Amino acid sequence: MLGLGEDPVAWSFPLVRLGATRLRVHWFVPLWVGAELLAWLPEHALGLAHVVAVVGALMLLAVIREGARVGVARWLGSEADTTAVWPLGGLTPVSVLGTPRPLLADLGGLLAGLCLLPVLAWACVKVGCVAEALAPDLLLPRVTAATLRTPEQVAVWWVYYATMLQIAANLVPAGPFDAGRAVGALARGRLGSRGALVAARIGLLASAGLFVYGCAAGETRLILVAAFAGFVTFMDFRRQEFLAAPSLVAEAPARPPPVVHRPSAESRAEPSLDEVLGKISRLGMASLTPGEREVLARETDRRRRP
Repeated sequence: MLGLGEDPVAWSFPLVRLGATRLRVHWFVPLWVGAELLAWLPEHALGLAHVVAVVGALMLLAVIREGARVGVARWLGSEADTTAVWPLGGLTPVSVLGTPRPLLADLGGLLAGLCLLPVLAWACVKVGCVAEALAPDLLLPRVTAATLRTPEQVAVWWVYYATMLQIAANLVPAGPFDAGRAVGALARGRLGSRGALVAARIGLLASAGLFVYGCAAGETRLILVAAFAGFVTFMDFRRQEFLAAPSLVAEAPARPPPVVHRPSAESRAEPSLDEVLGKISRLGMASLTPGEREVLARETDRRRRP
């Protein structure tokens, strides 16, 4: 779960496997579920049924959208096969440098939500939700939730609300959201390795703005989301700084000429520095094998020698 501790964003535990895609749950999720379940205790709260409905809806939709996001990315040529889920989507990039159409790959989850939204709106109408329920206040859902009268309305409307919430959140250009990853893909395409640093700075500014707005509006959940988004973006910023360090971005040694014979298992070539750096960018330092760590350490030491 904790890997070797370099990147807390990668701390997660397995949830389910959908074909070639492994979905993992970030360690933040159990803490959030516990806090939400405790939030129904005060007398003014909506009640346990509503809390269970919204928590279940957010996690169910996060799994669906992340499965779709990784599926779209793999269809476009990405090698991504793992994503860490949190209530508002996923934390793991699915496109790396060299992925065909990286912008579309990173927006796969957002497109899945937009396709699902009209279906859920129709379902809300079918179960008898009032017309005003289709345009709820995302920061004050209890006003609309108070109009729900049947268990079917409660279940269907909270799924609809969770879809709208995830779509709105993933329009924020910060690290853990689809828009943030899309900005990173665009910046990398135009500016190369420097573009990742530009995208990280944009994400930090967006997180700070969201935090200030949450404080002004008195929205505790929004403040926590902004803080978490800023933390994830900062970790990505540090990772991109590491990848852009002069000792690591110097030209890689020329590869040996291709051989015509098939190498045996003992003589199989070890991973190149480019492959190791690509894996760090995609999955973090904690994902490296001992052999890959040895390659990184050896190349770093060699480049730092005078």
